[in-house]
Formats: sequence, C-alpha cells, structure tokens
Amino acid sequence: MAHRPPPDGSVYFYYHPDENGLAGLNAPLNALVGAFAGPTIPVPGPTPQPFLDFTVGGNVPGNIDYTCLAPDLNQPFFIGDGLNASNIRQRVVVPPGATRLVLGSMDGSGWYNNSGSFSVEVAIAAEPPPVPPPHGGLSLTQFTVNGSGSPTAGLKDTVLSFSALQTGFPAGLKVRVQTSTTPNNSGSWTDLPNGSGGYMTKDETSGRFVLNATNYPLQNGISFRAISSAPGYADSISNIVGPFDLASSTLHVPPTKLFLATNGAGQVINFRAQEDNPLAGFAVRVQATTTPGVEASWTDLSDGNNGHMFPYADPTLFYLTTKSYPPG
Repeated sequence: MAHRPPPDGSVYFYYHPDENGLAGLNAPLNALVGAFAGPTIPVPGPTPQPFLDFTVGGNVPGNIDYTCLAPDLNQPFFIGDGLNASNIRQRVVVPPGATRLVLGSMDGSGWYNNSGSFSVEVAIAAEPPPVPPPHGGLSLTQFTVNGSGSPTAGLKDTVLSFSALQTGFPAGLKVRVQTSTTPNNSGSWTDLPNGSGGYMTKDETSGRFVLNATNYPLQNGISFRAISSAPGYADSISNIVGPFDLASSTLHVPPTKLFLATNGAGQVINFRAQEDNPLAGFAVRVQATTTPGVEASWTDLSDGNNGHMFPYADPTLFYLTTKSYPPG
C-alpha cells in the first residue's frame, strides 16, 4: 500500500478510546480529523456509539474514501485532504445542535514534540432539494431558520424567518413549525404559539413554505422543526435547527389571528383579525407582499390609512373592507 501523505496521514492506523466526552476514533496516524461540538465544552460521560472506524472492514462505508458522512455531536471523524481516491470532494453532514467544528491531528503518544500545521478550508454546500415522491405523497422536509440549518446567536426580540422545502403536494398538504427545549424527546414538541399553530404559507416565487414570527417562546435552549402532513400519509418531520437563546425581558405583542374572504381577483377583500389579549393602545394594520419569506418586502396597504383595521365593539376583534391591495 502506498504511503498516504498528510493530511491523509500514515498507512498506519491508531485507535483512541472515548475520552472527556468525545467518542473513540480509529483513523490514520497524523491525519487531519475533526469533531462537531455544541455550545458547551464536552464533559466526561456517555459518548456516541459506536465509535467511527475508518479501517478497511470498519463501520464507515468506503472507510477513508467515504463519499458522505453524518457524524453525531462529539463523534470525531477522519477528514484528510477532503477528497476520496477518485478525487471526488467528500461531504460531511452537520449534526443538529452543532455550533463548532473542532479540528486536530490523529496521534497517540509523543504528540507534544511534533511540529507542522494544516491549512483548512471549509465550505458549506447547498443541500439538494428533496426528490418528489413517485407515489404522490410527502418528500423529505428541509428546514431552515433565517436561511440556515444551524443556530446563530443574538436573535432574541427579532423576527425569525422559518422556511421549509417540501416537494410533494398531496391533497390537504399543511406545513407547520414546532418548538421544543428537549428536542430528543419526541413528545415534547408543540406547535409554534403564533396564533395559527405555526402554519406556513407557500411562497410561489421560491417554492418554499415560509413563516416570519416574533411569537416564539421567550426562553433559552429553544429548537425548531417543521412538519409536513397530509391525510393518508405519515408525517414528514424535518431536520432540527437549534438550540437558540431567546430569553428576553421585553414583552412581545400577543399573537394576532388574521382571516380574509373575497370573491376573486380585483374584488373587495374582507379582513378580520382577532387579538385575545389586546394591550393598551393596541392597533392592527394589514400588509401585503408577493414574496412572503422576505420580511423587508412587506408593505402597508395603500388605502389612504396604511392598512389600519377598525375595532369592533368587542375590543378583541378588528375589521377592514377594501379593494386597495396590490395586484398579483
């Protein structure tokens, strides 16, 4: 066997057992390796099992010449030069909850007197859209928050933009957003408390289901996912994005439910809104857009009153009847 130069490492493999909260690894000596970690430093305790074994006959298809790999959090894996033996770029799927990629070289004893370095370039590849199911049901559901499949910091009190891609369109299709602080507990997930149960709207421009919201749980450790459902088919549950730290002492306006009815294009639209717990000075106005997933594209109706709705005698109900809305 020919010697594999760095960063693919040596022809000799080394097994390192579980340690400090990281799983074991069997990979070439001196090779570039990595591990995805969450927001906290791993501590001694249970680790992902089994450890990844990149030897010929190990538990990784293709061993060091794998095409695609999906490690768990705190599960070290072989990277090498990022190309397999056919010179095809290797892909690694980022696990839910990952916020950091830790890199290192594979070594056992005597590492302290080594010298040298690796220069590493990491690229995030766009995930291909799910294949439409031939039977007409639901495809896989791909989900992002603010355009990313990984959590980011500094988002409390901001509008979160949820987006889901579902390429199956069975009758009765609905896509909704859910939240949880314990994402590994399937029974902990609840619909987004935004007044519509996290219901997402189809954006005809992008082909994605979208929802922008500030009505999310105001606490830390919040994760999100999307669920596609249709009568007669098993739910399609998306990837999980999170956790996010959204705790805030700033009050958010309670959810508003919006309803409308019309007889067709160009006809009067009857808008109705319901606010169960209106705050003092509460006002409701209607906005419109042709790209609902782009928060900055929403504008007030040009009806001479900026789309403001009028209150009924019941302070929780509002109405607006108008033909002053954009075409499209």
